[in-house]
Amino acid sequence: MDKYAFVAKAAASKGALFFLPGEYLVEIVAVKEYDGIKGLKFIVEARVLESNNPACPADTRTRSWVVDLSRRDMGGPGDVKAFICNMEGIAEEDFEEEMVDLAVDQEEAPFVGRQARLTVRDPKPGKKFTKHIWSTI
Repeated sequence: MDKYAFVAKAAASKGALFFLPGEYLVEIVAVKEYDGIKGLKFIVEARVLESNNPACPADTRTRSWVVDLSRRDMGGPGDVKAFICNMEGIAEEDFEEEMVDLAVDQEEAPFVGRQARLTVRDPKPGKKFTKHIWSTI
């Protein structure tokens, strides 16, 4: 009978909400990594404080930006680097690998609680792809 007790104790998944094209003021709730069956992911979770997209309004729900780092030849690594450089207010040449470890460190959590501007563009309409441009306040 106890075979699935862990399922009964788990919180029900609500599914992820993602950012839609628009301009946002957000508060960062979490920055983390997930290394699962489909490879390494860099994830930023944020709450929308202001939005110009009525389909993605300011509310208490958390939205996610998930970057696939399993394909190193794609844009993901550069997107993560840009996010960290923009949040730290540093030039690309001042970036160090350890900054990624620090960004996803759940105890240090250097970006949690900070506000940021986020522009989301849809450069390939009809495809499941958006470009996220972050800037610190």
